[in-house]
Amino acid sequence: MTQPRTKFLMFVLLSFLLLGLIPIVDLMFGGGLMDFSGQAARASERSGVVWTSNLFDIGRLALIEPGLWLLIFGSSVPLLAASFVILFSREDSKLRNIIDKINPFGRGELTFPDVLRGYGLVLLACAVGLTGTAVVRFGIYGAGFTLPGVDQIVPLLPLALVAALTDQGALLEEGGWRGFANPIAENSMSPLAAAVLVGLIWASWHLPRDITGGVMNEMGLGRYWSQYFPSFTLSIVATSVIAVWGMKLTNGSLWPAVLAHGFVNDAMGLAGSADIETALTIGYQLTKAVPFALVAITIVLMTGRSLGQKHD
Repeated sequence: MTQPRTKFLMFVLLSFLLLGLIPIVDLMFGGGLMDFSGQAARASERSGVVWTSNLFDIGRLALIEPGLWLLIFGSSVPLLAASFVILFSREDSKLRNIIDKINPFGRGELTFPDVLRGYGLVLLACAVGLTGTAVVRFGIYGAGFTLPGVDQIVPLLPLALVAALTDQGALLEEGGWRGFANPIAENSMSPLAAAVLVGLIWASWHLPRDITGGVMNEMGLGRYWSQYFPSFTLSIVATSVIAVWGMKLTNGSLWPAVLAHGFVNDAMGLAGSADIETALTIGYQLTKAVPFALVAITIVLMTGRSLGQKHD
């Protein structure tokens, strides 16, 4: 049986190596396949399908612009890396563990009402984070920022729930980060420490995207490393803590982690929207990171290093 630390390191290594296949494929086909925004815009114009972070929308656009399959592959990398490590480790319990995580109510000592309450708390935490984000952004950007009205938000809520559960990054990545890496890390550290560690790795995993996608070049190395990446990492680590806490509240089910990830991405714009120039600024990223970080800190203060875990 492969040792937990070895499995964790194998997972991290594979996550970065598999991601490195994307620029290689791009070069093999003459370049241009990594211009995901341009491809999505062209496909959207031809099909009428709006480009969002919804996995099914991106899949429909990829049928028109095949280069977008690389975008979907990139989001699938953590899950693929976890799958390869699971197959390599050949553990008898691996199928049972997967089924337990896919089950919305997990497998453990918490009762059905307890688990439902857990989902409610996760949704409340996300709502507080999004509300805080909206308030801060409106206060800073004012006229350059658009908030949905109450009459718009109420009909949006059911759609926002579906959007969070079908968000490309949330649906494809969480099986790797929270479903696989975090439980392994918890073999040698507290759930909180594991959530922070996986969050830091998760944030670093986006570095190749920022390098090859031109984000780092456009911002400049100084601004990127001193402002953008720290605020982005803060948001990622906060999301990781909220996601793991949600799993502890639902007998280890993966779906609260998907919800947290999806709501932080906020494809439906519940926390408002801004013009593209504003949205790409460093401060705009920080306005989301701080409210969700405060939510994560509150959770830690209430639950401690165990993040509410009820059993060993």
